[in-house]
Amino acid sequence: MPTEVVGLLTKIGIGITNKEDAAVAAQMLLDGVESDLRVRVNRIITGVGSGSLMPRRALTSHVWVEGSLRGDVQPNSFGYVLHGLGIPPTTSGTGPYTHTFNYGATSPSRWLSIAHAYNGIAKQEVFGGLAATRLRLGFDAERDEVLQFDMDLIGTYAALFNNEGTVIPSGVGVDSADPFVQALAIVESPIGTAIAQCIAADLEIATDRAIRWTARGSVFPRGHQPTIGMTVRGTLRLTFENDDYLKAFLNQAGASTYPLQHKNDPTAPITSLKLKWTPASDKQLEISIPRIVWTEISEPVRRNAVVEQELSFEALLAASLGRGLQIVLVNNTSAYNLGTQIGGS
Repeated sequence: MPTEVVGLLTKIGIGITNKEDAAVAAQMLLDGVESDLRVRVNRIITGVGSGSLMPRRALTSHVWVEGSLRGDVQPNSFGYVLHGLGIPPTTSGTGPYTHTFNYGATSPSRWLSIAHAYNGIAKQEVFGGLAATRLRLGFDAERDEVLQFDMDLIGTYAALFNNEGTVIPSGVGVDSADPFVQALAIVESPIGTAIAQCIAADLEIATDRAIRWTARGSVFPRGHQPTIGMTVRGTLRLTFENDDYLKAFLNQAGASTYPLQHKNDPTAPITSLKLKWTPASDKQLEISIPRIVWTEISEPVRRNAVVEQELSFEALLAASLGRGLQIVLVNNTSAYNLGTQIGGS
């Protein structure tokens, strides 16, 4: 039986670049995460030889990077993760700092680099030009109170190094701050009125990202194709003090009638949604979606003296605001700057 040598990851570093075909050194080490990024290769089997029943050639057609990054949402490093969707934030404040990411109307201009350092092996893997095709945020207070993320990535660059200092420079710290742990998220109306508590949430952001290949004989990609679409959808499980709160939430007003009985109008009512996690003044996350439609609403369940409701939604672009989704992250990171490009990339 052959022996398999397994090198355990000891460090996972992350960095930001504005080049889709290059890599940068790690700017922060991630804690409580796992990565399965790997180089992917397409082969073309061809060339049946004269007098032979078997093909004679195996040609490499495409080489790219693909995989996932998943773990707990931690306040300082999560800003790097959000750059995988391609949009840099607007930062304000003087500590704590507020980073505002607006999605849905701007073309991506940022990519990620991920560095893997292994235990007992003089080898470090670096993957660059990484873009997220899917980012999922989720938590369930009845099972796990930690907000977690799961991101699918594709990329254009990979390299091996034998000097850890090249990919993870000395002084790069780890995000050791506690993740977002809070029993319930707060759901607000557009004017900021807390109207429900969220037991469980599942938000998925998907982008139409694809690799751009060349016709000039190279097996490596030229970069990323332009992003042509983004969808934001999710599911919530909420609790309300009584039916009046439920109706107010669905209508974003205090109406006394159930809002989804349309009466000959085929147009779905459009509302908005805001979720907040605020365990500390320097550790906050707010997800604001200015225009959504409820795509599915369950029958309310009345138990434990509250009304429980499960709802699914999909976001629409708010053209007047220039976004369909806003994520506001408050932490102790003053800025998310571009990293130092690694030589040879």
